[in-house]
Amino acid sequence: HKCAREVSKASNVGTWGTPMGLLVQQTYLKYEVKIVKLRCMGKRFRIYAPHHTGEIDKIHQAQAVAPNFIHSMDAAHLQLTINYCLDAGIKHFATIHDSYGTTIPDTKKMFKLVRKAMYDMYTENDVLLNFRADIEDIVDQPLPNPPKKGDLDLSCILDSPYIFC
Repeated sequence: HKCAREVSKASNVGTWGTPMGLLVQQTYLKYEVKIVKLRCMGKRFRIYAPHHTGEIDKIHQAQAVAPNFIHSMDAAHLQLTINYCLDAGIKHFATIHDSYGTTIPDTKKMFKLVRKAMYDMYTENDVLLNFRADIEDIVDQPLPNPPKKGDLDLSCILDSPYIFC
């Protein structure tokens, strides 16, 4: 949260990369609403016309960083999973956010690949440290270290029926 506030204080937009190389830019701008009052055929109408001011919405910017970061990690996991599936010969997909589907003959294979992709993504990348480095580049100052890692053994993902330990 401190990282998000520092970005907002500097009137910058949040920008970070995902483990799959996607550059995410979070831009929330302030907007004003112009109200146009009309009269037509004896009736009164109001038309609301919002337009961006070009100024950063610092509050929205700071509040949205955490959920958008999580969504970007979910998207990276989805990308990696699809890459693994393609490599394994799976060519038919149905995905919605963090739900995965394929044809019945490929279900067991995809079941394992979804878990492998999550395990690989979080063991081969320190996503919080990378996020901190990306944000430090924007604010041009040192930021607090991410929380220390606990002792969770991520290999339990590989055998979990619900992917999460």
